[in-house]
Amino acid sequence: MKGTTKPRVDLDRPLLSLSGSNHPDDDFTLRHLFENVFISGSTGSGKSSGSGSAIASALLDARGLLPEEYIGLIVFIYKQSDVEDWLRMAFQAGRQDDVIHIQSHHANVFNILEQYKDQEPMNAVNALLNVSGLMAESGKGEEEFWQLQKSKALDRLIRLNKICGQPLSIETLYHLHNSAPVDSEQVKSKEFREQSFCWNMLAMSIEKVGENHPDFKMVYNYFVREMPFLDDRTASNIRTMVGGILEPFISSSILKQMFCGSSKLQLDDVFTGKIVLLDIPVQTHEYVGKIAQIMFKYAFQKAVEKRNLETHPNPVIFHQDEAQQFLTRFDHSFMSTCRASRAGSILLSQNISNYHAAITGDRAEAKVNSLLALCNTKIFHAQNDHLTNEYASKTIGMGVQNLSSFSSGKDNIGSASISQHIQYQVQPTLFTMLRTGGIRNNYLVDAIITGTGRIFSSQTNFLQTAFQQPFAH
Repeated sequence: MKGTTKPRVDLDRPLLSLSGSNHPDDDFTLRHLFENVFISGSTGSGKSSGSGSAIASALLDARGLLPEEYIGLIVFIYKQSDVEDWLRMAFQAGRQDDVIHIQSHHANVFNILEQYKDQEPMNAVNALLNVSGLMAESGKGEEEFWQLQKSKALDRLIRLNKICGQPLSIETLYHLHNSAPVDSEQVKSKEFREQSFCWNMLAMSIEKVGENHPDFKMVYNYFVREMPFLDDRTASNIRTMVGGILEPFISSSILKQMFCGSSKLQLDDVFTGKIVLLDIPVQTHEYVGKIAQIMFKYAFQKAVEKRNLETHPNPVIFHQDEAQQFLTRFDHSFMSTCRASRAGSILLSQNISNYHAAITGDRAEAKVNSLLALCNTKIFHAQNDHLTNEYASKTIGMGVQNLSSFSSGKDNIGSASISQHIQYQVQPTLFTMLRTGGIRNNYLVDAIITGTGRIFSSQTNFLQTAFQQPFAH
């Protein structure tokens, strides 16, 4: 019997010539995509219309490709105009039929908990905690005691939901949480027990599995014998923390209708070279837009890691403009191993300082450095942030530079000399002078590119090049 053949993916297929010269040393390939890309440039530098646009167009270009070679994209949206740009580029590439356009008014788009209905409750707990970690990189680290209490509370809510045979949803967990007894008086109150959704679910769970079932014992002990008898401050903190995770999906009409029902979007459908536009712009919907897109991000990242590459071989790229808006605790783990899953991330932001502003608290600098180090290709456009410029110079590294000098002596007889010094190959000040496109620059956007393990056609580990803005034609 013949075995299955793993679909071949040519990691070194050129997608784009970074120098425009078609020199093989300047090719940008799938291999580089799978090793992640960092793009920076000040506001107005042309990063999005320069390298950002060139790479996006290359990813959408499916000419001569088999369907399993089409590059799939998950596109995170900060401002509404970005949606129109992507729709236009998809149309120009003839891939408008590949677009999955997710908008803020859509209902029953995706229930993140549905995929965990047959798994251990702790997997669903982990998903909720990661999504709630939208702001987890800021501030001081939470004490281990409270982390354990949040996990325990969510675990018991999910177990009760599951043993009752109810569809697993955030809305159900929220109502269970809000109707659980908070003190011993409520436990004893017949009126409370009759009106409490949580208590009725406990009664249903006995009918379903019996009072000796280990899961029933866990939830009964937690809701009836443990939580109501904690001291007020501890119990109140736990309820507040868990409520804070679930509540946004109930109080926001957008989040509730998108994520608290059924799942019209099947994740496997995305992994056939589709272009997913998360049209819930942060600039318009603010915090809700962030939560919604991060919900999708975590779900897609986990699904990409688990997918069967024999049946779903298409590359998948996470494209994030204003990337600091969409950071999660899971990014480091995903970007460390995404190459094995034929996936990668493109991070665009004005400067490194944006990442420091988004990631604060314990070991913040190390976390930022780690994130950037996971991007093997780095593209630097015009920049006025000294931290980013110094980082770029240090990343490219030092080299021997010849410095000439001239001295004048008696009778105006001069002498010239050349001396060698170890200096930055690219001085930080150079990044402040790169062209930013527009009519005065003939629509050319300068960039300096460096890549791990790369020697470009310039015979150096960096390449100074220019990208033509698409609206120049």
